[in-house]
This record gives sequence, structure tokens and C-alpha cells, in this order.
Amino acid sequence: PAEDNVNFYLEQVLKIDPANDPALTLQAKVIAAFEQEAEAALRNRDYESAISAYRNILVFTPNDTEVMSKIHDLLNVERESSN
Repeated sequence: PAEDNVNFYLEQVLKIDPANDPALTLQAKVIAAFEQEAEAALRNRDYESAISAYRNILVFTPNDTEVMSKIHDLLNVERESSN
């Protein structure tokens, strides 16, 4: 749910204290978990799951051009494989 997830609570804490070390550490761990999920999906050629994991990363880092590029590349791979 929108107001019952780790991102919601991290946003609330970081609005009050942008340098809150425990919140920043947790955020980094969550992002790392999504990165591992994406990499595992890629190893299995499960592009849809990889894209989903990368989109979850963008929830935390919406301006991450590297992640955006990975999503773009995977969408192209999906499109090419369906033709």
C-alpha cells in the first residue's frame, strides 16, 4: 500500500533529516536488494522481472540515468525477441 511500505517511511524520515544515517543505510540496502533481484532475473532471461526490479529502484532514485538506460535496453530486447 502507498502509505505502508519502506519507501514511504524512508521518505518521511529523510524529509525531516536528509542526513539520517540509519535511513540512508536502509535505503542503500533496499536498492542493493532490487539490484540483486534484477541481476538474477537477467541471468534467467526473465526480462520482465528485471525491468520490474529496476523500476523499483527508480522509486528510490528517480533520476538514476543508468537504471533508466538499463530499462530502456531491456524493453528493446523484449521488443526484438517478440518479433
